[in-house]
Amino acid sequence: MPFRYTLPLGLLWYILMGVYDKPIKLLKIIRGVLVGSVIILMGYSLLPEYLRFSRALILLGTGWAMICFIITRLLFHFLKLKSYSLSTAKTKRIAIIGEEQEFNRVSALLKETHANPGFVGFVSAEVNGVHNPFYIGKINQIDEIIKVHEINEIIFCAKDISSQFIINNMLTLVSSGVDFKIAPPESLSIIGSNNIDTAGDLYMIDVNSISKSNNKRNKRLLDIGVSILAIAFSPILFFIQEHKSNYILNCFNVLFGFYSWVGYGKITDKSLPEIKRSVLSPGMLLEGEVDNNKMKLANLRYAKDYRIEKDIVMIWKLRKKLGT
Repeated sequence: MPFRYTLPLGLLWYILMGVYDKPIKLLKIIRGVLVGSVIILMGYSLLPEYLRFSRALILLGTGWAMICFIITRLLFHFLKLKSYSLSTAKTKRIAIIGEEQEFNRVSALLKETHANPGFVGFVSAEVNGVHNPFYIGKINQIDEIIKVHEINEIIFCAKDISSQFIINNMLTLVSSGVDFKIAPPESLSIIGSNNIDTAGDLYMIDVNSISKSNNKRNKRLLDIGVSILAIAFSPILFFIQEHKSNYILNCFNVLFGFYSWVGYGKITDKSLPEIKRSVLSPGMLLEGEVDNNKMKLANLRYAKDYRIEKDIVMIWKLRKKLGT
């Protein structure tokens, strides 16, 4: 494919993956179709001339797929299939149950998220209560608090409340339609379950944003695209590598999904969201003497607020280390 086509398509890919960080659901569908088409066109450009067919077929297929996806998604929406609803999520109104110190810690974690809850209230685990600007009641008033403040999510601070109390309240309040979360002490994570019948899952408030399905999908698409380009331009990139021996092997390992270009490196850190081992890591950008604590902090910052632009910038800055 001529360069005058590949450059605009590359820019389009970057814009779609980076600018629309939180698009509405229909825009996500359109973005997915366009990104897939870009990848197909990139692979098409690498084929020899006698194997190429008309680009018009690819573009027509893109248009037809986009129309079909949008029509079927709208149909599912009007049929009121919950998983396919186009409506935005309801505003979270959260009550945090615990002592004041734990409330401050958990509410600080919530501020780190992009969820932006509409309301956060403090329910004191001490029957006497405390004078806090977010105070909305005592622990034995939880039924009234849910009704008065229209609470739809409750976070229990496990440090201050017994597991038996949490279970009893989940059994009692499940009919109220609220979601339940548990904040373990001194942790950056929250254990969540929408009701007592589900096993629940471990998620980290924004700290594990890299583990969200859309981020994993975008990251995989970037890995494939960069691998194809790295192989296509290997005659040039090979000679600038500081470690040439593993360059081609890394390209194919990432292309086939064994590794990712950017991540935590070759280490495994169970305190962070699980992702594939990687060729590059944020710690490789650190200057001066780098110890394990600095590496871990760099990985935490990377996982905490993932953006595909970070991977693109890191790959460019570390382009001489793709053979590491």
